[in-house]
Amino acid sequence: IKKVEVVTGLPSVEYGDLVSGLIKVETKSEGQPHRFKLKSNPDTKEANLSGAFKPGGTAISYNLNYAYSERNIRRDGDEYYRYSGQIQFRNKFRNEAILMSNKFYYTGVQDEINTDPEDPLSIEQYNRDKTYIYGNSLDFLRGEKTRVEWRGSIKYTNRDSYYQKLTGADTRILSDATETETQEAELKAGSYLSRIWTKGEEYNLNGRVNFRQQFALFGLGNALLVGGEYTYEDNVGEGKIFNPLEPPNGSLGRRPLSFDAVPALQMASLYSEDDIKGFVFKRPYTLTLGFRYEMYTPTAINWDGIWSEGKKFVESRNGSYFNPRVNLLYAPGENTHFRFGWGKSSKMPPMTSLFSGPEYIDVVEENVTPPDSTPLISTYVYDFDNSNLKGYQSEKAELALDQKIRSAVFTATGFYEKADGIPYTVRSPIVLYRYRWDNWPDPASRTVLDTLYLMSSSGTRSKKNSGWYGNYGFELDFKTARVKSISTVFRISASYVHTTTGADGTYMNDPRTVSALGGRTIYPYYSYREGWKQRMIVNYSADWFAKPLGLWITFFLQQTLFDANQNYDNPDAYASAYYDPLDNQIVPLTHAGSDSLGLTRSFDDRDILVWRRPNDRLLFNVNVTKSLGRGTELSFFVHNFFDDAAYYLDPRDGLWDTRNHDIFYGIEVSIVLNTMWRSLNQ
Repeated sequence: IKKVEVVTGLPSVEYGDLVSGLIKVETKSEGQPHRFKLKSNPDTKEANLSGAFKPGGTAISYNLNYAYSERNIRRDGDEYYRYSGQIQFRNKFRNEAILMSNKFYYTGVQDEINTDPEDPLSIEQYNRDKTYIYGNSLDFLRGEKTRVEWRGSIKYTNRDSYYQKLTGADTRILSDATETETQEAELKAGSYLSRIWTKGEEYNLNGRVNFRQQFALFGLGNALLVGGEYTYEDNVGEGKIFNPLEPPNGSLGRRPLSFDAVPALQMASLYSEDDIKGFVFKRPYTLTLGFRYEMYTPTAINWDGIWSEGKKFVESRNGSYFNPRVNLLYAPGENTHFRFGWGKSSKMPPMTSLFSGPEYIDVVEENVTPPDSTPLISTYVYDFDNSNLKGYQSEKAELALDQKIRSAVFTATGFYEKADGIPYTVRSPIVLYRYRWDNWPDPASRTVLDTLYLMSSSGTRSKKNSGWYGNYGFELDFKTARVKSISTVFRISASYVHTTTGADGTYMNDPRTVSALGGRTIYPYYSYREGWKQRMIVNYSADWFAKPLGLWITFFLQQTLFDANQNYDNPDAYASAYYDPLDNQIVPLTHAGSDSLGLTRSFDDRDILVWRRPNDRLLFNVNVTKSLGRGTELSFFVHNFFDDAAYYLDPRDGLWDTRNHDIFYGIEVSIVLNTMWRSLNQ
């Protein structure tokens, strides 16, 4: 690592949807020693070799990594292997006015579980995914005040995995139809070996251009940034492959899904920012003004949208968002800094929301066609189009104080954030008929046997932009300089966050048969529930360094002070309306009308109680590093040192649960090979 920069507050518009600060890490490409590291804990082993050298005018750095893990140390044949390699070439031209970097990266896995003859589930799997990445950067420097930057990358992943498992099942009637139709079905009985393959290719292309210029205007220093970014992602290939007559995990109604059916994602961004430096009352300040214009799957440009409120400058299938940001840093004293930040950020909907594949519903018909009653299935295909689902935008404000007290630093930060238009699942009514066939396949011989009232899947079939959240909280941090008498740094940090979530409007619930309506089946509407959660965590740490002993020890203690939530903040028990599928209309309801139809819901204490977890959870970690000579270190770590699971009784279901992970420990050896080779040659 060459340099680490912690950016507090709202970061630069260059970094997209990040609104909670970031850590910038710049790695070295020259002057690195050849270093070998070996890590080990009870279930994982890892080896790493890295270094750099400079033959001629090219700086070359490399990294080789190998990891081995066992899922269950008591079982053979379930090991996991990962191997990766990276090499980077950096060149300087025209007296270092042009800097160029080319990076090549590869990683692959060997994850194979062979069938154990004694395994009653006959589990077998493999994962042979391989990923290749090429990255290129180019910097043009014109003096100390002008800079043009290019960053580009191409990522390619080859997916190749397989999983099988013995699945228990009763007698079942199955179909492999992928279109709406009726066909003769397959009759299966007993357990079967389900198999599923994932085969395909993934592509990710990204490019970014920045122009930076420093200049003075009206006695103020300015650092201007103008840039743009474009990302393209796509999947192609066979996708999920399995036999619908032997569905994975017994999930009836599933069908294979090709990667080719999944649409590509495109994201484009334009951004600009100016850091303005000046003085107020002879004290320095930095004012940052910027914006980022996000376009998710752009389709057209409307030039009149620049001055027209009714149009977007860029039409995008999944939304276009203008995200301004403001940051102010003012230092009224040498040891006092005030920070204020406000800004907006947007996110593109995930692919699981934009495309989840069609939903298949199989209905077993009654067939009395002589001489044999061949089983029949009618398959109905529902393909929900979410391609025009929009992203969502969040807004955040932050106020902070940085105060240096002698050799210690205290920071206090308060923030508030809100967002709306978050994609939320929508369940739709489905009404189907089950038929009796007297003379298959003559459609005139079928008669309605039953009416089926169903709901679409509760997964990600259909979405609407109705969700929202709001959170507020504070962060406190106190850190001392190294106390020379005991060579120790002390730090205490605390964070409190309160979050409220919900959605606007109403949602359709499961169908109900209402006797007051003559036994008619309807779909009631209810208001979305609102809930909240809050948590406060305090971290204590001490960093002790004994140079004469070559020893470095870090103690870490985490304490939870508040941890509570409520699922129903103010539950509305009444149905506001219902949908009548036979009349195809929505009927509004009053509270009295909901009561009379028996649609009013009841809540017990577990539905609306405030669920408070105990506040006595402590998590203690220790890290120890010992120098074994120049360029060689041995490290040992223990997480959850006392192996305290922090058991507590869940008031909702009366069952015991844990809040801490199991004890986790391991060692690491790091050796600088340059130093070792020199020692061997002396």
